[in-house]
Amino acid sequence: MDEAIEAEQMLRPDAEMAFEAWTTLIGANREQIERLRESRPDADFYRPSAPQFRPGRVVTDDLDWVLEHMQPGDTWLDIGAGGGRIAVPVAERVDAVHAVEPSEAMREVMGAARDAAGVDNLHIHDWRWPPSEGVDVPVADVSVASHVLYDQDDLRGFLGAMEAHTRRTCIVVLGDRAPSGAFEP
Repeated sequence: MDEAIEAEQMLRPDAEMAFEAWTTLIGANREQIERLRESRPDADFYRPSAPQFRPGRVVTDDLDWVLEHMQPGDTWLDIGAGGGRIAVPVAERVDAVHAVEPSEAMREVMGAARDAAGVDNLHIHDWRWPPSEGVDVPVADVSVASHVLYDQDDLRGFLGAMEAHTRRTCIVVLGDRAPSGAFEP
C-alpha cells in the first residue's frame, strides 16, 4: 500500500472510534452539568421553557434548509419535535408528519401550534428515541432530528433506528456546541 494512503488512514478515525469518542464526550458533559447544577430539574425538564419552542418564535436558517428536502406525498418523522418548530411547517406541505416528543409540555405547545395552523396530518406521539420494543413507529420518507443529540449516549442506536425508519433521507441538525455549553470547563 502506498505510504501516504496508509498514513492518512491511520490518522482518520473509524466509525467505532467516533462513536466511542461521542459517548465519552456526552458522559463528561453530563458529569459536569450534574456537578454544577444548583437544583434538580422537574420530571418534565422542558415545562418552564416549552413556550419558547413554538413554531415561528425564533427564525433560523436551518428550517429553510430542512424544508428544501420535502417532496409531494411525503411522510416525515420529526424525532424530538419539541414545540413543533419543524413539524408544523412541514405538516402544512406534506401528507403526514409523525412527531416524536417525550415531554408533555412540548407536546402541549406543539398541539396548540398544530391546531392554530389548522393542520390535521400532524400526529404527536409520546415516545422516546430510539423507540422501545413494541412501539409501532411508521417508516417515513424523511426523518429529522434537530438539536436532540446533545445528550444521547447511544449515538449508534439513535442513528440506526433513524435509518431503519426512513426510506429516503435522514437529517440531523446540531450546533457547534450543546445548549449546556455554558457549563463546559
